[in-house]
Amino acid sequence: MRHPIRPCERRTRWLSSCGARSRSLNGTLLLAAALALTLTVACGSRREPEPQPTPATTVVAVERVVGVGRIEPELRMVELSSEVSGVVRALAAAAGDTLPAAGPIVRLSDEIEQARLRQAEAQAASQHARVEAAVAALRAARAQAENAALSFARAESLFARSVDTEVTRDAARADDQSARAEVDRWMAEIAAAQAVLRQTEADRQLAQEELARRTLRAPAAGRLLALDVALGDLVTPDRTCGSFAIASPLTAWCEVDELFADRVRLGQAAIVRSVGSTDTLARGAVVFAGPYLRRKSIFADDVADLEDRRVREVRIRLAPDADLLLGSRVECVIAVE
Repeated sequence: MRHPIRPCERRTRWLSSCGARSRSLNGTLLLAAALALTLTVACGSRREPEPQPTPATTVVAVERVVGVGRIEPELRMVELSSEVSGVVRALAAAAGDTLPAAGPIVRLSDEIEQARLRQAEAQAASQHARVEAAVAALRAARAQAENAALSFARAESLFARSVDTEVTRDAARADDQSARAEVDRWMAEIAAAQAVLRQTEADRQLAQEELARRTLRAPAAGRLLALDVALGDLVTPDRTCGSFAIASPLTAWCEVDELFADRVRLGQAAIVRSVGSTDTLARGAVVFAGPYLRRKSIFADDVADLEDRRVREVRIRLAPDADLLLGSRVECVIAVE
C-alpha cells in the first residue's frame, strides 16, 4: 500500500533535485573552463620563436693564388713538320743541339728538284747571253746611226751649196733613216729579251724554293728538343718530325681558377715550386694575364677533351738564373695582396 507523501518530504525532494542539477551545471562549467585553458596553453606553445641575431661573418683576405703550370720558353715550343713529302736522306742535327735561324735539321730526297734547278739555271744563263748580244748589236746600230746622220748632214750641206746632187742627198737621208730604225729595232729586241730573262730568272728562283723545301730547317734560333725521324723514313706534311724550343726567356704557363682570376695583375711577384712541395724552384713575375676565361685546360693532351671549369691563362717570366727542365709540371704561387 503506497503511503502518501507529505508536503515536507515533497519539498525536500525538490531541493535535492535542484542541488543535483546545480552540481551538474557547475561540473560542466568547470570542464569547459579546463578545456579552454588547455587550448590556450596549446596555442601558446605553437607560437614562432623569437628571431636570433645573425652572427658576424669574418672575411679572410686572399694573399696568394696557386695555379698549375708548365715550364716553357716565352715564345713556346713548336712541333716541326715538313711542307712536302719525301724520304729522309740525311739528318743534319740531333736532339739537344742549339741551332741558328734556318739551320738545317732534316734533308729529304731532292734529285728531281736538283735537276729542275739546273735546267732553270741553264735557261737563265742562255737568255742572259741573248740579252748581252742584243745590247752589243744595239751599240753597233747606234754607231752606224751616228755615221749615217753625219753623212746626211754633209750631203744636205753640199746640196744647199749646189756642190752635190739631189740624188746623193736623198740617198744619205735614206741611210740615216734606216740606221735610226735599226737602233729602234735592237732596243725592242733588248726589251723582249729582258722580259724573257725575267721569266727565266723567276723559274730559276721557283726551282730554288722547291729545292729549299726539301730541307727541314729551324723556324728560329733555338734548341732542338726531339727528332722523331730516321734515315729512310717517309715524311709527309701531316706527320710531326720533332719538337723545337725557340730561344726566349724561361717562363711558367699556368692556369688560375675563375674564382680568383680577377685578382691576378701584371707585375705581381710569383714563385714556382714542385707539385705537392713547398720548396721554391724559381722566382719571377707575371708578364701576361689572359683577357678571357678559357673553357678548356691548356694542359689537356687531347684537344677534344673539354673540362667543366673555366680558367685564366697566366704567364710568369722566371729569373735568368732559373734552370728548370722544359715541360715540367709545377705549381705557380702568385702574391695578389
